[in-house]
Amino acid sequence: MAYDLLIEVYDFVERRAVIKFYDETLTPDKIREEISADGYKYAYILDSGVRIGYLAYYVRGTIMVLSKFYLLKEYRGKGKGTALIHEMVSIAKGMGLKGIVLCVNSKNGSAIRMYKKVGFEDTGIVRKGDGYETITMRYNIE
Repeated sequence: MAYDLLIEVYDFVERRAVIKFYDETLTPDKIREEISADGYKYAYILDSGVRIGYLAYYVRGTIMVLSKFYLLKEYRGKGKGTALIHEMVSIAKGMGLKGIVLCVNSKNGSAIRMYKKVGFEDTGIVRKGDGYETITMRYNIE
């Protein structure tokens, strides 16, 4: 699911850069390594039992890092992402965490707007790589 979803989500990024990102971060071996060595939690996002995306997160200190959050195109813009982000905030609160951070591609305007709508703030931290630029966003839990 990850490969096809990345190609779809990042249609504004050069395909070779997306494939490189997949090869470096999302192969089954890389995912197993993240789970066992780094404490990542991966989950499919379901709608009526149908896989519509996936997410991954891990905790460092008092912060949840939302590492991956992808929905299939036909499920975007319908409130499902917003509802899931609210659920992740509830999970983080239940764990006694102080916040959630994530990185988002600077060209992914719809995702940035959704994150801001639910209370994330742009921290101004930018990472650049092969064919992409990401901004860091943070949600503070009070």
